[in-house]
Amino acid sequence: MFKRRVGGVYFAIITQAMALILSLGIDSRQGYTGGRNGITDSARCSAGISAVKAPVCSLFATCVLLLLAILLSQWLLSGKTGKMLLAMRDREDRVRFSGYDVSMFKVATFCFAAAVSGLGGALFVLQVGFISPRSWHCSLD
Repeated sequence: MFKRRVGGVYFAIITQAMALILSLGIDSRQGYTGGRNGITDSARCSAGISAVKAPVCSLFATCVLLLLAILLSQWLLSGKTGKMLLAMRDREDRVRFSGYDVSMFKVATFCFAAAVSGLGGALFVLQVGFISPRSWHCSLD
């Protein structure tokens, strides 16, 4: 995608198409993934943790993983990768002409952001217990 310099609307369409393909793959494996409801039997995930300590353990795990994500992000931004991302933000063509593979940095950054977002969603479900599209009600009044 990035090697052909796909951007703007086309990048959004490709991203949404990939999300739809993944969604259809998850729905087709209903026995393993639970389909649109997800894995609702959390007893498999919390083996060995008593019901009283489970909220404290999940809160502790969320805090630790949040701290690790922040530290990893700061470490990435303070090194060569962060300087390259800033240079690409300012003048992408200049970085490309300097001999760096801009597409590799973009793909790596996109994958890192997707991984942190997925981790955040998983931890949100761990805290709440269940999430579905219908649980997000917003009024336009």
